[in-house]
Parts: sequence; structure tokens; C-alpha cells
Amino acid sequence: MDNRVVLQIPISQTLRKNAEDAAFDFGFSSLQELIRVIMTKLAEGKLDFTFSERETLSAKANARYTKLDEDFKNKKNVYKVSNVKSLIKDLT
Repeated sequence: MDNRVVLQIPISQTLRKNAEDAAFDFGFSSLQELIRVIMTKLAEGKLDFTFSERETLSAKANARYTKLDEDFKNKKNVYKVSNVKSLIKDLT
């Protein structure tokens, strides 16, 4: 029989809610499942950490890139080249 223990970590309700939402976004069924997976990998020595900050686009930049993405999907304002030489010529 598996001897289970309960791990209690005091955190704010806001942190729990935000972490739970992030866990769902990653495809986990619950925050507890994410924590169990992380702890298992940590115990097995198979967990690598990378910390980075996410950059957030301004509303103007976001709108611009959304439009560019739509244009690309609709093949609007897209230019095709047949070779590098013609591309360089068109760019200069």
C-alpha cells in the first residue's frame, strides 16, 4: 500500500487561481497533477529549470501582427521569389 502524505503550502488565493489556470493551459487536469509531475521528475533527477520573462506586445503591435498573420493566411500582401538573387535585387 502506498503511504501518502499531504503537503500543505500556504499561498494566496490569487496565486493558486493563476497557477491552476496555467496548469490547465499546459494540459494538466489539476494543479495537484502538475505538482505531482514536477515533484516526481525532481525526485528522479530529471527536472531542468529555465526561468525567463515573457514579453507582452502593446495593443498597437498586437493588432499589427494579428493583421499580418491574417494576411499571410489569406495569401494577401505576400510576395514570392524564385531565387535569392531576385530577392536581393528586389530589396535593393
